[in-house]
Amino acid sequence: MGNKKRTVKTVWLCAIASILALVSVAVIYGDVLLYTLYAQQKQSKDDSAGALPLPVLRATHTPGLTSAPTADLTPAPEPTRAPAFGDIQNVNFPEEDTGAGADYSYQSDELRIAVNKVQEFGVTYYVADIWMRNISCFRTAFSSGKYRGKRESPEKISRDNGAVLAVNGDFLGGLAIRNGVKYSVATERAVEPTPTPTLTPTPTPTLTP
Repeated sequence: MGNKKRTVKTVWLCAIASILALVSVAVIYGDVLLYTLYAQQKQSKDDSAGALPLPVLRATHTPGLTSAPTADLTPAPEPTRAPAFGDIQNVNFPEEDTGAGADYSYQSDELRIAVNKVQEFGVTYYVADIWMRNISCFRTAFSSGKYRGKRESPEKISRDNGAVLAVNGDFLGGLAIRNGVKYSVATERAVEPTPTPTLTPTPTPTLTP
């Protein structure tokens, strides 16, 4: 009876030892397999890092095979000026710069002025060529800013009214109309009739033989 128990115990011990041996072999095999996979992945990364990049093929343009586009040298049309209130009809307003070479010049879309200084025969005077498109460019002004105001220099009157070109005028004698306003009328004077000349016949000369 005692021998039988020892035999069963020995069988169990052998079975347990066999199981442990199989487990140890499985663990060792798993470690070897994992190490092999790790080594392969590392080698693959190293090969990818050291590999040369593949060339990329691109289409190239060969000069001379196709004609280059021709630049459009046509100038853009300038905008046309819209008609405005006060435009002078049938005025030949120049589009070019009229002040080229002048002593003084003012150029705009509404007004062109060219002033030249002339000295001849011991006299100095100024000649102004004026082209005006709109009547609003022409204005008159009073000294001191009012009718019958005190005397002022033309320079001060020009500055006060922002004039581009100023010309001194009269002393408001007779009919005075400024900027469409009538300030005075002409004084009526009696006109004497022109006498009718008396025609006297010329005597006929007498010829004596």
